[in-house]
Amino acid sequence: MFDHWPGEYVELSDSERARELVGQLTNVSRLENQAAARRLRVIADLFELRRESLGEREDWAVDTWRAVGAEVAAALRLSLGKANSYMNYALAMLRLPGVATVFEAGDIDCQLFKTIVYRTHLVTDSEAMAAIDNELAAIVARWPSMSGGKLGTKIDDIVIRHDPDAVRRVQDRGNDRDVTFWESTEGYVELTARLSVTGGAALDKRLNAMAKSVCETDPRTVGQRRSDALGALGTGLKRLTCQCGEPDCAASETPTGSVVIHVVADQATLEGRGNTPAHLLDTGQLIPPELLAELKVTARQRPLIIPLDAPPDPSYHPSRALADFVRARDLGCVQQSGVRVGPDQRYRRVVAG
Repeated sequence: MFDHWPGEYVELSDSERARELVGQLTNVSRLENQAAARRLRVIADLFELRRESLGEREDWAVDTWRAVGAEVAAALRLSLGKANSYMNYALAMLRLPGVATVFEAGDIDCQLFKTIVYRTHLVTDSEAMAAIDNELAAIVARWPSMSGGKLGTKIDDIVIRHDPDAVRRVQDRGNDRDVTFWESTEGYVELTARLSVTGGAALDKRLNAMAKSVCETDPRTVGQRRSDALGALGTGLKRLTCQCGEPDCAASETPTGSVVIHVVADQATLEGRGNTPAHLLDTGQLIPPELLAELKVTARQRPLIIPLDAPPDPSYHPSRALADFVRARDLGCVQQSGVRVGPDQRYRRVVAG
């Protein structure tokens, strides 16, 4: 497959010294994780000690949280705000005992633990929280390196399957969707908007397509062209007018093309028999079943072909069927030498709209 890889190939020696250094690097990283977890555990223990011994009284000028925050700030030479942040994550170890155990063993780093805490802080049901904690604790140490967005999606996928209030929160947030324009006296206006995940992805792609519809000599930056494209949509235009100044600019004859987003969903969810969230393939974001039901009314559905009987592909680039399957299964880039197919993956579909 890589017989004709361009450039020079360098083979690293597997010397005893090299193995020793890699081992030291692994141990240092593990010790660093354990130390970070130990620091949070000590802060949590200190808070519980102060709370049990001092309690809470309405006539206190300083409550337990502020008192312990001051102690932590002084001990670690931090600002009070930073100390409060440490306390938040420290007390989360009590809410996520399984994940905390993995953290204290050094199997995950502090950033991953913080991401889990942030992504689960809205869970209020104790049984759901326990189920989420148990599932994360069992698999989180085996997760490969991922971007922040992909990591958040993995955690959200678990949360939404266990949290009975997740659907209500999504619906409540959707009820507040709006577009707000802020006044400006400088000839421009700022706006904020809340869109559905799919609507936002489609608008983002449309603005990019319109921004690219001009020729290379257009003097505007990409951001300026995207801004002008949003204004052009308001006047009913589907492309930008090129500002290169050339009377025979060929960009005006180039079509901008259509905008397509890809959503991957289980067949059971599409039919209303399941509650597994769908995924926006372009960004990896989750789509609750309720939003998926609205989307599928106008979307084109294409069953995902599982290449169970396909022979090995000897070429560098995979076939379309294999590429679609891997992207839909892993929702991102993966590093692996083989493809495993489970029976539960046979019914996934790609919904495009």
